[in-house]
Amino acid sequence: MREHSTTGWRVTPTWSLGAVAVLYGAAQFVVVGVDHYFGFDEAVYYSKSSPRVVDAPWGPIRALGLPWLLRPITTFADGATAMRWWLLALTSIGLFIAFFPWVRRLGWSAVVGAALFASSWLALYFGSAAYPNLPMALAVVGGTGWAVTAAEPGAKRVAYAACAIAFAVAATIRPTDALLQFTGVTIVLVVARRRHAIGAFAAGAAGMAIGWSVWVVEAYRDFGGPVHRWHAAFDRTSGFPLRTFVSTTAVVPANAPLSSWRVLVALTWWAAIAFTAAYGLYAYRRRDPLPVAAAIAAAAPLLAVYVLLPSSIEARFLIPVYASLAVASGTGVYTLAAPARRDDARLGRVARVAAVVLLLVAFGVFHVDAARRTARFASRRGRLLEATGTVVRRDARGAPCLVGADENMPVLGVASGCATAKVKLTVITTLPTAFARRSSRGTLRYLVARSLPPPGAPFATWRVTTVETQPGFELFVFVPPGQR
Repeated sequence: MREHSTTGWRVTPTWSLGAVAVLYGAAQFVVVGVDHYFGFDEAVYYSKSSPRVVDAPWGPIRALGLPWLLRPITTFADGATAMRWWLLALTSIGLFIAFFPWVRRLGWSAVVGAALFASSWLALYFGSAAYPNLPMALAVVGGTGWAVTAAEPGAKRVAYAACAIAFAVAATIRPTDALLQFTGVTIVLVVARRRHAIGAFAAGAAGMAIGWSVWVVEAYRDFGGPVHRWHAAFDRTSGFPLRTFVSTTAVVPANAPLSSWRVLVALTWWAAIAFTAAYGLYAYRRRDPLPVAAAIAAAAPLLAVYVLLPSSIEARFLIPVYASLAVASGTGVYTLAAPARRDDARLGRVARVAAVVLLLVAFGVFHVDAARRTARFASRRGRLLEATGTVVRRDARGAPCLVGADENMPVLGVASGCATAKVKLTVITTLPTAFARRSSRGTLRYLVARSLPPPGAPFATWRVTTVETQPGFELFVFVPPGQR
C-alpha cells in the first residue's frame, strides 16, 4: 500500500477515504441541495417514522429499516429539509464505513472506488433522499468487505462482528436484495476459501437472520404471515421494457431516442463499469483475486434479477449493483492509471492515463447534469404538492380531514396533515361514500385534481381553489358546498 508524503504529512488511503466522504457530503449539498419536498415513497417512509404525521398506507413490499434510520431526526424535527440534512450526514459517514474494510485490503483502489460511486448522479441525488436502496447498498459493500476479511486465516473477532452487523442492517432495510447479494458473496467465499469461509458465512448469515426476523415478525403482525406478505408484495410488480430502465438511468423521457447524447453516455458509463471491473479482476489474478471477485459476486445476482425479471422503471434499484461494482471498478481504474512499472513504455502510459482522465471528466459532467436535472424536477413537483397541502391545512385549521386524489396521496397527507384516500377523479361518476357526505365525526373533505372536472362530474359544483407554483405546474383543490 503506497503512502504519499509531504513535509511532516503522510497522505494515507484511510485519510483520503475520509476526504472523499466529506467531499461527497459537500457535493450533495452543492449539486442537489436539501430544500426540495418529499417524493411519494419518501412521504411514506417519513410518515412511518414521524410520531406527528398521519401514517400513509404501508404496503407489504416495504421494510422497517429505513424508518428506523430516520427516527433519530423525525423524533425531534419536522420537515423535508431536516430529514435531508440527516440523511446527507448519514450517507457521507456511511460511505467511509462501507469502504473502510476495502481500504485495508485494496489500498488506494478502494479510495478510487469510493470516489467513483460517490460522484455518480445516483449517489449524489439519492444520498439525501429517503429511499432504502442507497443505505442498503452501503451496508452490503461494508458487509462484503468484512466477510472477505473474516474469511482469512487468523481473522479477528471484530471482522466477524462487523460482517454480522452490516448484513443485519442491509437485511432490515431491504431484505430480498440483501439476501441476493449475500448469496453471491457466499458462493465466492466458499469456492475460494472453503473451510476458512465457514466463520464469515456464519457471521453474515446471523446478520441476515436478524434482519429477516424483523420482516417475518411484521408479516405475522400486519400481513397474515410471511407467505401472504410475499405473494402480496410480488403481485404488485410487473415487467417493463429494458429500454425504459436505460432512459431512467440517462434521466430522459422513456421515448427518447437511443442516439441522444445522454443515453449514449449512460450506456458508455455502464460499459466502462463492466470493463474496469473485469480489468480489476484480471489485474489481481496473480495476487489475491478474492476481494475483487467478491465485490463482483455481490452485484451479479441482483443485476441478473433486475435485468431478467424487471419490476420497476427507476434507476435507483440498481444502486446496490453499482456500489458493489465500484469496488472492482476502482481497482481497474487505479491499475490503469497507477504509477508506471519499469517496463512500461512512457508514451503508452501517458496515453492510458489521459484516456482514463478524459473519460472520468466526461462522466463527471454527465452525472452532475443528471443529478441537477432530477433535483430540479423534484423541487418543482415538491413545491406544488407542499403548497397544495398548505391550502388544505389552512382551510381545515386542525380539524379532522380527508383528502382524495388519484396520485401523490402520501405527499399530500404529510403536507396537509389529513388522512388520504385514492380516488380516480378522471373516471368516477359517483363520489365514494367517505366523500359523498360529511361523517358523524365532522371530518372535512377535500379533493385534489390535476384539471378542472367536466360538466356533470360529481364534484363539479364544489368550490375550487387553484394552486399554481409556476406555469405548467398547477393543482386544483375542491371543497364541498357548505363546508366552512
